[in-house]
Amino acid sequence: MMECELLENCGFFKKYAAVNEKACANYRETYCEGKGPVRKECRRKQYRDAHSAPPPDDMLPNGKMLFS
Repeated sequence: MMECELLENCGFFKKYAAVNEKACANYRETYCEGKGPVRKECRRKQYRDAHSAPPPDDMLPNGKMLFS
């Protein structure tokens, strides 16, 4: 399976990849690279589809907010 077409411009990964590389790598593998069973459940992508706009950068791929 191919990598998510939104990954390169994903605000979450742009903001947090350098801060917590290991956690981001786990999210990327699970949600963005098609290696996990929840590939199609990325809440960031669902948000973008529903609102025609990118989600907040602090929104995790599972839909939880880092800071609320």
